[in-house]
Amino acid sequence: MTHDWPGNEDELRTLSAHITLGKTSDIVGAEQIEALLNQIKQGLESGYPEERSQKAKLVEALWKNGFHRSKTAKALGISRKTLYNKIQKYGLSA
Repeated sequence: MTHDWPGNEDELRTLSAHITLGKTSDIVGAEQIEALLNQIKQGLESGYPEERSQKAKLVEALWKNGFHRSKTAKALGISRKTLYNKIQKYGLSA
């Protein structure tokens, strides 16, 4: 409630995707959200979203494609196998 959301919709979408894809339990604590917001804020200050990391681009693509892996792979111009490898590499589970 105290966060000013400098990245507006992009920041909220990124936070939601990170929580959804990276959660380890059904409960997400305030500390986890604050840590993610700090990471996102650092990205915004360094040119985010134009210069996002590969992980952030992957998370955003998954989110935009409703977590449908075939559509996401096609949107990114990579094979499904490469997408699966990247999901594993970044510790994401969809």
